[in-house]
Amino acid sequence: MEIILILFLLLILMMFLYLIFRLIKWVFNNKTRRIWALSLLGAFILATIINNVFLKKMEFFPLESETSFDNGNIYQHIVIANPPKNLDSLASIVIRYSSNLCEIVEKENYLRVLYYKETWDTPRDFKSTDDDCNFGSESIDCHMDDIICVLEKGSKQKNRWKFKVRKNRGSEWINYPFEVKCIDE
Repeated sequence: MEIILILFLLLILMMFLYLIFRLIKWVFNNKTRRIWALSLLGAFILATIINNVFLKKMEFFPLESETSFDNGNIYQHIVIANPPKNLDSLASIVIRYSSNLCEIVEKENYLRVLYYKETWDTPRDFKSTDDDCNFGSESIDCHMDDIICVLEKGSKQKNRWKFKVRKNRGSEWINYPFEVKCIDE
């Protein structure tokens, strides 16, 4: 039964490829059709480039965060939709987004904010449902590859912050200077 299904799918694929070949041959037989087809293809490519460069905006989506009050540890998980490819741009945007951290962190707390790039595995509405993939530790265990930024504040260090960025799993972490101007009361 499976062999018949595979043969049937191959037959449909071959018919589809043959129809595409006949359409391309028909279009390129006439100069007017060729000009129209290439113009439409060029307009489609231009529209795709404009959409990807100018219309897709970056957004931050905070996930449910794990807060431990007995140890004073705060872990936040944030998914970034459409992060920029340039690491300097990514770092400056994340630093700007993180400028309100003074409100949630006291001097004696340890803070770790993990920024994940949006993927099929780590969507913007990610929920912890699996025991192997939860927020119980300082990161989402099964999505370590999607982490692109980490921001940390050590405990008992007034304004000591660390910020590091990486492009993807195989690349090295790059440290960036990060300064938070918290007003002491």
